[in-house]
Amino acid sequence: MNDRQGKLLLLAAAVLIAMVLYPPFVVSDRGYTRNAGYGWLVFLPPPQGGAIVNIPLLATQELVVAAAFAAVYFYLGRKRNV
Repeated sequence: MNDRQGKLLLLAAAVLIAMVLYPPFVVSDRGYTRNAGYGWLVFLPPPQGGAIVNIPLLATQELVVAAAFAAVYFYLGRKRNV
């Protein structure tokens, strides 16, 4: 692992942790589910109470971001013949 890859791993970890701390929320009411926006994990998004974290959306976002960081990581690690 080179220096740029190490910095990229730190950035990736910071972004993924931030995504978990600021997740998407949904509100379910009488069979309907609607988006409640994003908010800090310890506070529900105002003014709606009863919001829960939208786990499928958060997992999808985490996977896409992790895949993008992985692609850049491997790109930075390849040897260049210049």
